[in-house]
Amino acid sequence: MRTSIKERMSSEEWIITIMISVALIAIVIFSFTDCITVTHHPSWSAWSSKPYKATVYMAGYLPVYVCILTAGQLLLLWLVNKKFVCILGVISNFFATVLPLPYLFFKSSFETAMKDMFYDYTPEYNEYVFGPIVFLIIGIGVVVTVLYFVLLHYRRKRIPKKAPVTANEVSDQKSSAQ
Repeated sequence: MRTSIKERMSSEEWIITIMISVALIAIVIFSFTDCITVTHHPSWSAWSSKPYKATVYMAGYLPVYVCILTAGQLLLLWLVNKKFVCILGVISNFFATVLPLPYLFFKSSFETAMKDMFYDYTPEYNEYVFGPIVFLIIGIGVVVTVLYFVLLHYRRKRIPKKAPVTANEVSDQKSSAQ
C-alpha cells in the first residue's frame, strides 16, 4: 500500500518543505519582474547614416534559467524523500539565485573590455544595473539554503544511516540460510 507524502515525512519536514516551496515560487515570480536596467550600446560605424544611440530597457533576472532550476528543485523536494536531495537543492539553489549576478556583471565587463581593445570583435555590448529585487531574490535564496540545511538535519534524524555489514554477520547469515 502506498503512503501519502505527508505520512512519509515528519511534521517538521512537512512544514519546512512547504516553506522552501513557497520561497522558491517567490523567487520565480520575482525573477520575471523588470529588475535589471540594461543599457544597450549598439555598434557604430562612420559609414552609417544613423546616429549612435544607446537604448535603455528593463529585463528580468534570467527568468527561464531560474524557472528550470527551480522546477527541478521542487520536483526533487516533493518526489524524492532522501537526504541527498537537500545537498542537490543547495547546489541548484546557488546556481539559480546567486550565479546569474556575477555572470551578468562579468559579461558586461568583458564585453566592455573587448569593445575597447578590439572594436571589430564585439562592437555592441550591454551594461547592467541591478535593482533591489535582485538583492531580494538573493536574500530569499540564502533563506532557502538555510532551510535546506534544517531539512537535512531532520531527515538525518528520521532516516538512520545503515551500519556496515561485518564479516561475522555475513557468516551468521550464511549459516542460518543453510
